[in-house]
Amino acid sequence: MPKSSDPIVLSLENTTDSRTFELLCSDILAGTDYPSIEPIGGTGDGGRDALYRDALNGVTTVCAFSLRQDWETKLLREDCVRVKNLNHECNRFLFATSMQPTPDERDKAVKAVREQFGWSLELYGRERLATAIRGKLEHLIERHPGIFHLADFRLAGGRLLETSHREILLIDHADRDQGFAHWIARCLRLVGYDVWCRGIDSTSGEIPDTTIRELLRSRARHHLPVMSMTSVSNPEFRGRVEQSAGEERRLLPLRMETVDLGTLSVRVRDLDPVSFEDHRAKGIRSLIGKLEEWGVPKDHEVTRRRRDGLTLPSAKDLVQNLPETLLSNVFPVQTVPNLIQEWRLVGNVNKPQIQVARQAWAFVLSGQNVYSFMPPPDETLMKLIRRPWNGSDWHAVDPGYYDGKETRDVVSELLRRTLEVAFFRAGLLWCPERELIYFNPKDFSGKRLSVKYPDGTGTTRAVCGEKHRWRPNEKGEDYNWQLAPDVRCYGSSRDPWEFRTRVILRVTYRDGVPVEPKRVITFRRHAANNWNQDKFRDLNLLFMQHLAPGEATVTIGEANQAVVISTFPRTFQSPISIDEDALPKGANKFAKRVERIDDDADEREINE
Repeated sequence: MPKSSDPIVLSLENTTDSRTFELLCSDILAGTDYPSIEPIGGTGDGGRDALYRDALNGVTTVCAFSLRQDWETKLLREDCVRVKNLNHECNRFLFATSMQPTPDERDKAVKAVREQFGWSLELYGRERLATAIRGKLEHLIERHPGIFHLADFRLAGGRLLETSHREILLIDHADRDQGFAHWIARCLRLVGYDVWCRGIDSTSGEIPDTTIRELLRSRARHHLPVMSMTSVSNPEFRGRVEQSAGEERRLLPLRMETVDLGTLSVRVRDLDPVSFEDHRAKGIRSLIGKLEEWGVPKDHEVTRRRRDGLTLPSAKDLVQNLPETLLSNVFPVQTVPNLIQEWRLVGNVNKPQIQVARQAWAFVLSGQNVYSFMPPPDETLMKLIRRPWNGSDWHAVDPGYYDGKETRDVVSELLRRTLEVAFFRAGLLWCPERELIYFNPKDFSGKRLSVKYPDGTGTTRAVCGEKHRWRPNEKGEDYNWQLAPDVRCYGSSRDPWEFRTRVILRVTYRDGVPVEPKRVITFRRHAANNWNQDKFRDLNLLFMQHLAPGEATVTIGEANQAVVISTFPRTFQSPISIDEDALPKGANKFAKRVERIDDDADEREINE
């Protein structure tokens, strides 16, 4: 049978993870005719992947889902037989399959279930599942990336555009206000709202202004712009606010600080914003109250967890009135060179040559032009580079001077490349298959590297290791893991430059071959399963401090062309703290219960 050109049908055809398919089917049924369906799949389910009880009509529906090609065998000789033998209550049997039964096969299955077991059969084939998703459940495409390859769909900011599902609360902000905007977004997500916020949701490879306008036009239910002196001075931000102002109850400004709105139209100035100037707790309560007044729907999964008591212990049980110093994953850049040197490549240079050169020299490549803070090593200069033909102070050049690139982007990439060179010099290696830098197990296996805290105390942490992944009814798998620092650089001529680090794991089989992309998420989760926040904090500190052990800064380069980075991150003083003695009991109970029902959650960043 030829493959379908419909990306939804094609994704269902190619699905191989049965647990993920079960959870998708449960979501489809919950969004159609079975709103209170109870997923119970897993080992020992007795042929029942989900259960639905219609109390009004006294009908119990047992649900089973399958990816097998011999779906008829699984339905008639396995699932139905097990339910019958175990005397489970059943009036109707619902069976969903990723195959596409013919009309004749469907009729035979319905007749066989009625005659052999005395139940009615509700059969969902691949096309019926796809039709349900296209109807009013397009948002499930985003919720199940393990099934749907999002690159096959039209997206903006990671969200599907070709959908009638307009439930997103879009938080719009200037770069300077990112911390405040992210706090608002996480608070609303905890309550159950579907929130999109730049910085939390990726706009990689996209123009942020275009992405936000696309989402406002096709996906956003409400626009929540963060009003500050910085944001209202941005023409693009003002344009987006005006775009939303003409629709009733569409725009809900969040006033972060006292700001003059004279540059905005009367219809924006006349709106009553939610104020966060004096009391943030009061502001977030007011915002949630307004959203509830407007009837903004919440995510049914989060709502269900709250209804079932699957929430963390209350704040009064965990918070204590003791100050605490909080460490971020943001490392300030103390010195940035002013001069950017300009070079030319000699002839055609292939990708492997470029990658080899990057391990010894930090540069930005644009066509045949090369930009750097520092001159190349002699070997690179002789093989790949002509003599420099210019140099410029990046603060003084015209916009687009560097081959049309934004100056901020060129400086940001140069700083990131400079730090990568420092990692290579410190013994880390490049993985071409996964395109990341990692700690070489041949050099670091069995070693623990020092970590120093701002108060002078410290600890040690391993950066690579071996683990065994146990599987029921299988032999299991041995694998290796290595830390891989992921660094991003942010800043501009007006804002301070800084690096933000994340912990990524490179996982390989015992022979050193990297685990396939489709399986790497599972291995990463297993490797970091029992890691706590203290460990992730230490690993983020370790990345910078490994470059200059015992020093307060790491200097890369020489003289006035050196880049200087702090080995200690930005810190924040909180007037209250978490009582960790009160946390484990409630937190562990929460984690275990959520893990059982939330296997289909999107991959979280490992250190989130």
